[in-house]
Amino acid sequence: MTRHLERIERHVDISNEALAVFVRFWLTSTPALPDTGLAAAQTKGRERYEGIRRCVRAAAGQRHDTIGVAPLIQVLNSML
Repeated sequence: MTRHLERIERHVDISNEALAVFVRFWLTSTPALPDTGLAAAQTKGRERYEGIRRCVRAAAGQRHDTIGVAPLIQVLNSML
């Protein structure tokens, strides 16, 4: 059991690092929006975010084991 948990922890660490590298790259390579396009981009971002929330909630409803999904839903709800 200990080796299994250590392996899971290693995978989570690798996933977190990969996400951090992606976000760092995305933030440094994406130009800032002009003020004229900012409102439209924010509206589109809210629409996409709501789509993600719906998908996570649907996935949580289809799974019997939602232990990992509940904290994600809490984080998504707190971001509004």
